[in-house]
Amino acid sequence: MHLTGARMIEQIQQNAELVRSVARQQLSVDVGYDRAGVEWLAVRGKWGQTHSGQWIFKVNRLPSKGSDPIYHGLLDGFVTRQHEQGDPNNVKGLANTLGSFFGECIVQTYGGEWSEDENGWCVQFNEKNAVYPFAKTAKHLRNGPEDSVLSMFDTIPLVFKDIGL
Repeated sequence: MHLTGARMIEQIQQNAELVRSVARQQLSVDVGYDRAGVEWLAVRGKWGQTHSGQWIFKVNRLPSKGSDPIYHGLLDGFVTRQHEQGDPNNVKGLANTLGSFFGECIVQTYGGEWSEDENGWCVQFNEKNAVYPFAKTAKHLRNGPEDSVLSMFDTIPLVFKDIGL
């Protein structure tokens, strides 16, 4: 099923909230749509699918707040671990779910809005400037840290400084 327009944006927002809900319910962590949110998810675990197709986050070991300076972890590091340890067959599902969350972090931090153009779904800042969180998340999953979602997040205000970000 191919969703378009408002229905796709609704699905993106539901996927992003799924990430937050899993963090809240399984890890007792409130994660926001900001840089700290992008930095989140480097907890010692991985996403997986149940036999029914439901996405779940499995925690192998949760560090204590005192023993780990990045207790809340890094989305960037999590995505890197998925590249290193995850199932390559899960890239599309992970890219959709984590890309939704990543994109919402961009929208909430830098502005822009979800849009679809000839290259796919993106966060568009104006008619000439956009970023593609799904594509970037998929690249990070496939290629590892050299295609970091965090580095993209951090460079957005530098790359798009001429449009007031």
